[in-house]
Amino acid sequence: MLTLRCHRVSELLKERPIQVDQPAEVLQRVQLESIAASSEIRDALKNEDLQRLISSIDNSANASDDIDKAMGSDVFRIFADKVLSAANAIPWSVLCLYPFALIL
Repeated sequence: MLTLRCHRVSELLKERPIQVDQPAEVLQRVQLESIAASSEIRDALKNEDLQRLISSIDNSANASDDIDKAMGSDVFRIFADKVLSAANAIPWSVLCLYPFALIL
């Protein structure tokens, strides 16, 4: 069984700064919360093959290329689709608080 390491965000940022070409590429808090709340994503992360792929990408010096390669794997592509779907979903609770969120 593969055990995923847990780090504080501040520790990770010290190790590897995040560089973003477009500010729109940065997920908003509500998107991150939607991903974290998804039972489909949590269930997918139980797959040991997926865990190994994610760990390999995380430890890679060339993560972007490794993500492209991983997209050739059904388990990773399905996982990525679930993450994108959760990130792009606007929960009902957010619509109630911010009814103009659909205009974005």
